[in-house]
Amino acid sequence: MLRDGFWSQDKNLVFEIKHRYADKSVHLNRYLIVTEDGTVRSCNLWHRWFERGEIREYLRTEGFEVEAMWADLAGTPLKPSPEWIGIAAVPGEHQKI
Repeated sequence: MLRDGFWSQDKNLVFEIKHRYADKSVHLNRYLIVTEDGTVRSCNLWHRWFERGEIREYLRTEGFEVEAMWADLAGTPLKPSPEWIGIAAVPGEHQKI
């Protein structure tokens, strides 16, 4: 299907390839965009799933402190096994911004 707008201002054909890795916490959505003039571009969108403690530790090792976690980006309180996690993180005390 020819589209225009999101991936290119020109009319384009988009192929989506999905790959889920063995540990199932990472997957890749790869988009191949072919414009009418034959130009081909590739965009890779990586998705990584984290448990609460795991993402908190990851952010800490990268110099951030988690101030709050929610079940979404609207501030809904966390449940035991949320599908999504919204996080407010700030630079840790030794992190320069």
